[in-house]
Amino acid sequence: MSKKQNKRQILLICTAVCAVLLIIIIGFIVSGLRGAPDDPAVQTDPVTTAAESVTEPTAETQFIIETVESADIALPEGLVIDEIGSYTGLYMEDGSDEILSGILMMVVTNHHQKTLQYADICLTDGTDTAVFSLSTLPSGESAVLLEQNRMTYEAGKHLTQSEMRSTVYFSEEPSLCEDKLSLQALNGVMNVTNITDEDITGDIAIYYKNASADMLYGGITYRVTIRGGLAAGEVRQIAANHFSASGSRIMFVTVG
Repeated sequence: MSKKQNKRQILLICTAVCAVLLIIIIGFIVSGLRGAPDDPAVQTDPVTTAAESVTEPTAETQFIIETVESADIALPEGLVIDEIGSYTGLYMEDGSDEILSGILMMVVTNHHQKTLQYADICLTDGTDTAVFSLSTLPSGESAVLLEQNRMTYEAGKHLTQSEMRSTVYFSEEPSLCEDKLSLQALNGVMNVTNITDEDITGDIAIYYKNASADMLYGGITYRVTIRGGLAAGEVRQIAANHFSASGSRIMFVTVG
């Protein structure tokens, strides 16, 4: 066999090998594309549009508010429901942080001059009733609320009839008690310091919510308590479940 024939044969073999490798590679790519949507380990970057907003209530997780409908439902006592829609992410209202999809949610704003302490909001279409509980919403601020019974969102379902079962505003505006305490909040813990020259003998309660930018997330307000107070100048570190330094906000503190 001549050198020319050898080169031709080698070239044919190389071409065949490359063709086989190319077919195998294409097969893997196609298989990967088909499997991606059903693979829970595959994460895609969500696209933000006018009908879908994405935010991070904590540093550890992400949720999506989608299919938003303008509601503009006025409630008694200065509350307004701005939007109704579908929520996917951690279910915060019972502290379980279970990941759920398509939960009915609303965005409510407090137009009252005082901070709301607590309210139950009920919406119905005459057949089904959705219940939302809200606590600690300062004047002028908005919160995302999730339906208490985990009702799922249904497009075209008009929950326009509203009822308030209870509404309580703070008689005195809550504070952080900055004249008595210094708070350093980290992920899952808080360092609390008595900055006065006197012992604090009563219990100290710290209330906080999930938050991001100018929005509060969840009607729930979490609380941690230091029993028996703090001695003058004492520093104590306490566990604060559900607290994230980048995704939570301390709302107020009570002493005694």
